[in-house]
Amino acid sequence: MNPAAARAGSLALVAMALAGCRAPAPPTVPSAPSPTDACRAVSDSLAAAVLPGQSLAELQARGIRVRTPIAFPPGSMPPAGPPAGAAVQAMISADGEVVPGSPRTLKSIGDPQLARALEAGALSMRFDFDAGAKPTTPVPFVATFAACARS
Repeated sequence: MNPAAARAGSLALVAMALAGCRAPAPPTVPSAPSPTDACRAVSDSLAAAVLPGQSLAELQARGIRVRTPIAFPPGSMPPAGPPAGAAVQAMISADGEVVPGSPRTLKSIGDPQLARALEAGALSMRFDFDAGAKPTTPVPFVATFAACARS
């Protein structure tokens, strides 16, 4: 075989081999989570902070029901921003009111003003008791609130 033909054959083999090769793809940059996913992450994180037996659903199963839901004091909520939230623990007295001074933040995500607003708002809550469920000592509960932008 002549040298020119050998060189042409070698180049053809190299060209075929390179045709199957591609440059590596550039590394992908993780995208920011969608607003829905970010809000879900905040909500899930707050739910994980609720102590056993202290969720409003668990209290309802024990005959302790929310009569008056949370009412945030005017001007207490932070301005709209990235997802934020808080989990606040408080105590229910035998008369169904939240014990003054009992609300305390267990977990805060984002703007701390939201946790302060939830602590203040928890004091507005009132509870009813099923027959036989009225407590003789204060009962702890945890309220959570997530503030997320609407998409």
